[in-house]
Amino acid sequence: MKFLLFPAVATCSLLSCFASPLMAGESTPGANELFQEFSTCQTSSFVNIASNRAAYEKLGAFKSIIENGIWFDTKLVEKDSSDEIYRFEKPIKINGVTVIAAGYSYFKGDGQGYSGGDATYWGLYFAETPKEIFAALRSSNPMVAAMRFMGDHYVNMKVLQRDGDKRFDQGAIIEADSTQEGAKSYFNCSIQYKIVQK
Repeated sequence: MKFLLFPAVATCSLLSCFASPLMAGESTPGANELFQEFSTCQTSSFVNIASNRAAYEKLGAFKSIIENGIWFDTKLVEKDSSDEIYRFEKPIKINGVTVIAAGYSYFKGDGQGYSGGDATYWGLYFAETPKEIFAALRSSNPMVAAMRFMGDHYVNMKVLQRDGDKRFDQGAIIEADSTQEGAKSYFNCSIQYKIVQK
């Protein structure tokens, strides 16, 4: 009878080996909370992150930014670019997926045409694909859960909204991006002001 039991035990052991990476959901202390704040994609996130600076500085170095709060201590990657990058000394884990860098960009609009307004982008570079990021984070994050697959990326952008006499798009995208060493995707938030044609 013992010989019949062995295949079942071996099968269960084998299945548990395959399942363990998916079930792990490992997170660096403070990283899930930071991601929940960041992924609201509101510029008020910068102020809220600043108010919890002591907790989040364990993840990496921060600096003040124009939205009167803080974000990771990003640096210009090229002289003529507005893209800034901060690479983590040690990658951080958020629900089992790996963040290797943070990004930040501020574009001053030229005031011309529909999309000539100012825009702010900020985000995290992950070592996994957009599909893997979506699968890992959708159950614990409302912004991700509301995303729609758009051919090669996931998106949750709101329609034009009012801000005084301005209009803006606001939301998040998970897209393939290998511009940073070790990265496969970029989860970025953006607020893009629009010049509405009259």
